[in-house]
Amino acid sequence: MIVVIEDMEGFKSLETEWNDLYSDNDFLPFQSYEYNFISWNDMLNNQQNSLFIICYYEENAKQIGAIFPLYVDIRKCLRFINDSHTDFQTALIRKKLRSSYSMFEEIFMYLYYKPKFNRFFLDNMMNDDSLLPYFGHFNRNVKIYRTKDYSIFEVKQHPEDKSYIDSLRHLTAKERNRLKNISKKMINVEFRILNITRGNEYPEDVINAISQAMIKNGIRSKSYFTCSMYNFIRDLYNKGLLNVALIYDKGEVCSASLFYICHENKYLIQWIILYTDKKYNLWSKLKILECFYNQGGGIFNFGRGAYPYKIQHFKPQISNLLCLDLSKSDSLRYRIQVKDNFELLSSIVKRFIHNKICAIHK
Repeated sequence: MIVVIEDMEGFKSLETEWNDLYSDNDFLPFQSYEYNFISWNDMLNNQQNSLFIICYYEENAKQIGAIFPLYVDIRKCLRFINDSHTDFQTALIRKKLRSSYSMFEEIFMYLYYKPKFNRFFLDNMMNDDSLLPYFGHFNRNVKIYRTKDYSIFEVKQHPEDKSYIDSLRHLTAKERNRLKNISKKMINVEFRILNITRGNEYPEDVINAISQAMIKNGIRSKSYFTCSMYNFIRDLYNKGLLNVALIYDKGEVCSASLFYICHENKYLIQWIILYTDKKYNLWSKLKILECFYNQGGGIFNFGRGAYPYKIQHFKPQISNLLCLDLSKSDSLRYRIQVKDNFELLSSIVKRFIHNKICAIHK
């Protein structure tokens, strides 16, 4: 049986069942009720968007079997809630149902023949998401493609470690020594991790000041740090979902790193990093890594974006994030294909021009 939640009262009434489903599985904080409720309330709850949460119940089952946290945007596109700012998206599905052909078929057919939207655009899914092969099977026009990357590495204590950097055994000795030399430069900085559960108030002035400095220096765009985004970050922190790591250099705050901890403190996800100088970006990662190591370690997830500085210094394991894209009408599918082809051609032309310019200046 499928039940659709389309208003705030229904969303609120779903909290207990959502929390039960969330706690029964190995989901990330992005799939929690609090994260999705705050996301919708702060970022999307307006006349341009419509809530469309799918709840699936097995026949004669007392527990909810699956929740698909979805909404429909102004273009009649079905999307995961807050996919723009959420690193990893998925439906919440009980383990016993993740290979249920009948469940996926029922949900897909229900969505496909619903006239409220004309396109599926489900982004930021990991390679092993059980939704992808089933939805891809039910319609030959489904497109599944890479949109972004993410990267992880393991942090594990070992008796022979002389420092936390020694735990990065996937690096060569030379690469570890380079990080140790960088770490020595941080000897006089102050490092603090703030969390509401420890009684630390949200550092609003710090977040605002550093983000405005980044905008001024052209590192972040003004359109990213909207009032809604500031409220979103604050509310996540005040709900205990988000941690803030601060670096003080010569008495001034130079970096604020926002990150999540889950799976009994064995999984760390970096989300947003704010800094006054790019060196503090790396310093912040090293200080958080040191703290994570001292607490026992686990999986260190850099989040979306396999940026060069992450790869250069940490050589993490890189994986793809995928998007499932399906247009329900032939005309819309054609327009999207034309747009995709144009963007591909444009990127080829730009790369050709860039290479020609480089050749001229050699």
